[in-house]
Amino acid sequence: MKVGVRTMKRCVIRRFFERAGVALAAAMLLLSGLARAQESAPPVSLDALDREIATRIDAAATPGAVVVVVENGAVVLSKGYGFADREAGAPMTTQTLVAAGSLSKNLTSLGVLALVEQGRLSLKDPLSARAPAVEIDNPWEAEHPILIEHVLEHTAGLEGS
Repeated sequence: MKVGVRTMKRCVIRRFFERAGVALAAAMLLLSGLARAQESAPPVSLDALDREIATRIDAAATPGAVVVVVENGAVVLSKGYGFADREAGAPMTTQTLVAAGSLSKNLTSLGVLALVEQGRLSLKDPLSARAPAVEIDNPWEAEHPILIEHVLEHTAGLEGS
């Protein structure tokens, strides 16, 4: 795989989520994307979260979603909401394949930052050292190597990122 270097808009990701509340924060991101016009308090239990997700998906006329909440390494909520195919009446289930879209960038960043906190990776590591099988066309590699932090910040100049 060969990727070229070009200028990218800067999108800084320094710290994603603190220890506690990662799962709830991820669920709240979903809810904020489906937020109603009025303010509401965040759900205080999984049952309340379940009801709130269903309500907001219906209110936003979103066809469907799959939500998985993980707490301390255990799945505490896994459910499909709405429809995978509204016209056919096919419900969304936990087995429904969905396109992740740009969400994978956030999850990858979260995983990389977890490795940094564990001391197994540094944001200052050159990408070429950590992914040697990926051929990167960077004519400035000697003076300005692409670092892990550049990839997370979307400043690496990699096409398709």
